[in-house]
Amino acid sequence: MRRDAYTPEEHGTAVAYLVNTQRGARVALYRVCSGNLCDGWSISKALVDIHRKGINTINMSFGTEREDRVVGFVLKRLLDLGYKVVAPAGNRPMEDLPFPARLEGVLSVAGAPCFPQPQCKRAKAREAYTNIQTPLGSLTGTSFSSAIHAGKLSP
Repeated sequence: MRRDAYTPEEHGTAVAYLVNTQRGARVALYRVCSGNLCDGWSISKALVDIHRKGINTINMSFGTEREDRVVGFVLKRLLDLGYKVVAPAGNRPMEDLPFPARLEGVLSVAGAPCFPQPQCKRAKAREAYTNIQTPLGSLTGTSFSSAIHAGKLSP
């Protein structure tokens, strides 16, 4: 979103592929993270753009322990407007779901078979967690589980 030079990135490429393969869902891509660093400004800007384009299902294949208040505010407004927002439950046991999966109205997705504990009890949906096949190889993680689920929700 900040107009950085594009370099292919395995996680985002695999997420886009998995969304797109579910019932032919169409994909609009927004790079809001680079490596392990996600930028709240870029996320918020992407969410506003999504609203302007009329995209009604949002997959946020990332999570953090800390909540970004601006991103949370924008997400709550979109949820109030009827948008479907999907986010991973995380790949390691935590006391709570990561942000944004823990927000009310966000569809949190854990792995199937259910992993990780204790997120399984808090997650609202489950999708494949291990050996998820993509052109990049076999992948594991709830980011990919949430991508599959978001694709299934797309019109």
